[in-house]
Amino acid sequence: MTKYSKLISFVLLCVLTLSAFGIYQIQAGTRLPEIKLVTEEGNADELDALFFIGNIYSTQSSGRSSTFEFKDGDFSYLNNRSVFRHLDYVYNPVANRYVSDYRSFMRGKARNISNFTETDDEIVYTAMASDVNWRRMFDDNMLDISLFDKDSEEEQSYEVRLEGASYQGVVASYYHAPELTIATQVADEQMGNGWYIYTFNFDEPEDTLSPEVNVGQALDSSSVQISFSPTGTERYIPFKSLQPGEEDEYGEITDYTTDAFHVYDIQTGDFQEIPLFEKGETLVLSEDEQVIVGQDLGETINWHDWNVTDESLNKLGSTDMITPSIGRLPVYYYNHSFNQGMQLVNGHVYAYEDHYSEDGYSRPMFQVIDLDSVSTDFSGYFGLEDRENDRSTEIMLFDFKINPL
Repeated sequence: MTKYSKLISFVLLCVLTLSAFGIYQIQAGTRLPEIKLVTEEGNADELDALFFIGNIYSTQSSGRSSTFEFKDGDFSYLNNRSVFRHLDYVYNPVANRYVSDYRSFMRGKARNISNFTETDDEIVYTAMASDVNWRRMFDDNMLDISLFDKDSEEEQSYEVRLEGASYQGVVASYYHAPELTIATQVADEQMGNGWYIYTFNFDEPEDTLSPEVNVGQALDSSSVQISFSPTGTERYIPFKSLQPGEEDEYGEITDYTTDAFHVYDIQTGDFQEIPLFEKGETLVLSEDEQVIVGQDLGETINWHDWNVTDESLNKLGSTDMITPSIGRLPVYYYNHSFNQGMQLVNGHVYAYEDHYSEDGYSRPMFQVIDLDSVSTDFSGYFGLEDRENDRSTEIMLFDFKINPL
């Protein structure tokens, strides 16, 4: 076969492949159900800051499923995107926005949400070297840090060695210029005593960082979880100490109970303990300079502001919740964090639950609470436009974020 024949065969193969993909997209697109947002209380505009990735699938056929995105108050199926847009797409709405707006900055970077902290003017990237290059997994004390100016698009990059432990992963970062606070966890399936907090100063950068604190040792707990908000600008980081419960037949711990809550003050380096309520469960959220403490009574949550000066609670009021558990159930089943279904952004609590209706259908539900008035600004759910004629299709939401900017 001549080189021209090979070239022609290759071009024909490419054309056939792209044509088949295009035909598949057209056929798939015509069968995709319409999704709607049902408002039960308040204004649906309250969800404009919400973006998530979801999956719609048939209970009668495991092979029939489609992925969709909710952003800026609208839905779009990923099946309808061009093949070139698919090449850049990851299941992380924040990373996709960065790729679209700051493509040069995103080259060679990991794309997990925990790797980025954003303000109005800057983006900070923090990741272990092995997050991008797996060949460096045995040298996982190396941390990559970048500071990106949105206006000038100038980037400052640093490579820093972390002391204290190996095989660490960045869980969250907090930026208060010129200092960056980094929370890491050592790989440990049993939530072991492997939490560290580091501080990096962009005005006085160092090649090596020692831990500011070993969280497990400071709290005298072998099982610790963290809560973090989408802003990465809070001063107080909530931690929850857990008491191991029963073990299964293989010696694995099957459940944990809350032992104590603490908040770590980034500015002073001190911990404050948040008292547990005698009745109901305790919730702890933080944003900027504020710590919010909730008394979870199931159908009602009593909200309080934590006074860090005299370590007291000031009651804000009570909110009736649309279900007894919304926002308080695990969403991602990661053992390193809590408040997975509840986020505090711009003075509003966003609570999520994958609720099932009385007729057995999945309904991803949201409730938005304004803490100034402790009233519900929005409650509702996502469902099918034509549920009556489509009883074999379900909706599943598997990644949601609130855009704080």
